[in-house]
Amino acid sequence: NLDLAWAFDGDGPSYGSFPIMDYNLYYKSQNKIYCLNPMTGAKIWDSGSVLAWTFGTPAVGGGRVFVNNNGTVVALNAATGAKLWESAYPERLGSSPTLSGNAVYVTAGKPYVPPGEFPPEDGYTRICSLNAATGALLWDTGPFTTDLSWATPAVAYGRVYATFPDGRLYAFDQATGAKVWDKEATGYGYTLAVANGRIFASGDKLYAFNAFTGFKSWDSGTSITENIVASPVVANNRVYVAASWPSAGRVYAFNASTGAKLWSSEAVMVASNSPLSLMVAGGVIYIGSGSKVFAFDTGGNLIWSGETGTTLPPYPMVANGKVYVSAGLKLYAFDLENSAYYASLRARQAAAARRPDMAALVPDPDLKLEE
Repeated sequence: NLDLAWAFDGDGPSYGSFPIMDYNLYYKSQNKIYCLNPMTGAKIWDSGSVLAWTFGTPAVGGGRVFVNNNGTVVALNAATGAKLWESAYPERLGSSPTLSGNAVYVTAGKPYVPPGEFPPEDGYTRICSLNAATGALLWDTGPFTTDLSWATPAVAYGRVYATFPDGRLYAFDQATGAKVWDKEATGYGYTLAVANGRIFASGDKLYAFNAFTGFKSWDSGTSITENIVASPVVANNRVYVAASWPSAGRVYAFNASTGAKLWSSEAVMVASNSPLSLMVAGGVIYIGSGSKVFAFDTGGNLIWSGETGTTLPPYPMVANGKVYVSAGLKLYAFDLENSAYYASLRARQAAAARRPDMAALVPDPDLKLEE
């Protein structure tokens, strides 16, 4: 029941990229970055022939747009789309870039090629830190593990975190790249979530680690019955994750502090082992699965689902009272403001804000009731 505000046609599939908002809206297609007016969808600029084949979700900040260009990191002027710099590596880039302060962080490496295939080759992953203004290499961890990781680095508390194909979670010093610690976290490939001094990782289970010591706080045990197929998202001391395959997909919610399972949604999503997109905004959980976008409330109840008409998984993002959905060859913008559910949600949230905190009320010893 959402109204379509506008739709924009790109020059190719978006291949697993969320739209990104930084005053303007940035949308990645197969080999271009587009800068759009977020309210009207009007194109402000595109990157032209600067890019070859892009991967992952761009990072935006400091007047620049950073993108994985299949073996290089490219920085574009956010206002004009002009190329500012390009940093090349002798190996394949594995991740979306992460911008933190004056540096950009990426994983790079070579995929493992098993014996019997040509040419057989050992794989590895490294993390690189680049100067955001110039692209100059600040540090490089050197090769780790035996395969290429696609997981995007997470940066917090002066450290850079990433899961690697050896089934371990690594923490590196943000300033030098020196390894601080590594811990077992079976399964890899999804971006980490960092909140409230903890790191949340998706693998064969959902894991929570102390961000400073690496000590495992909890894991989901046998609570999740399907394969985890999405990066975790943290909001209001809850961790949300999507799981699917071999049965139909569902969303799970856990207490971020204790790991207690709070609920799992009805299994309404497509049974797929492909990565799914998940985000939380305004008290609603959005997830792209198959050719549809699903919206759940924070109790796990399905609010709505919408068909995008594409075979590529959609990637939703919410801002400006709209839900933007990157799906196939198009970017869609749907209005949230006029829907009955969101009007009701805003009314409930406003009522909750006016309600007094009973635990904070203190008796007035001087108050006397008249007889």
